[in-house]
Amino acid sequence: MINRPSIESLYTTILLRELESRKLSNPSYSLRAFARDLGISKSLLSDVLSKKRCVGSRAKSKILSKLSFSNDELKALSQAELEKFQAFSEDQFRVIADWYYFAILNLAQIPETPYNASIISRRLGISSALCAKALSRLLKLQLIKNNDGIIVRTSKSIFIGENIPSQALKIHHKQNLDRAKESIDTTSLEFREITTVTMAVNLEKMNQVKKEIRKFRTKVMDIMESGKPTEVYTFSMQLFPQSNRGL
Repeated sequence: MINRPSIESLYTTILLRELESRKLSNPSYSLRAFARDLGISKSLLSDVLSKKRCVGSRAKSKILSKLSFSNDELKALSQAELEKFQAFSEDQFRVIADWYYFAILNLAQIPETPYNASIISRRLGISSALCAKALSRLLKLQLIKNNDGIIVRTSKSIFIGENIPSQALKIHHKQNLDRAKESIDTTSLEFREITTVTMAVNLEKMNQVKKEIRKFRTKVMDIMESGKPTEVYTFSMQLFPQSNRGL
């Protein structure tokens, strides 16, 4: 379950990937040089990449032309990206909010995973009965299918929305935090990364930080989902106040 990209965020992603590509070809290539090549100021480019500002349609067309993109191509790309996501309402999500539903959905993306409650339950550390119930529900919802004894995911990435209060989503997050705590004792350091930092913070920067976290999350997903999948992981990031001034 991840957040659905807007057209603006996709536009920013295009710019970031182009910048990374140019840096790979030329390690000394700078943000200033990229702005120069795009025909815009460094400050504007910096604000666009950090999602502090949006570019007007005329300037956007100019920039895209520098990258050999047309507005029509961007729209087509945006639609293709958006079609990868399946929107769920609060009521729909509540039915599959427990952590193991999403673990099963992602096991279904690992080739040749048997459609077998006993085998899957052992991989996830849940009871066979609970796993069988989850498989049955996912099957009825047409989120998976049984393909000659092999479990196959038929659903897109599930989207419930950003900054939308949801009791089911709270339960989902709490369960995954509990799973993360368990992994501290049960999983080797080689296969996990849990780190924390305590800061004195400026709360006016919270929205900017959330955007940066979401960009980083997408980058981590791009790296870990490349190649042939073999296991199911959950990536959690935690940011919360240790000092409470009426928050």
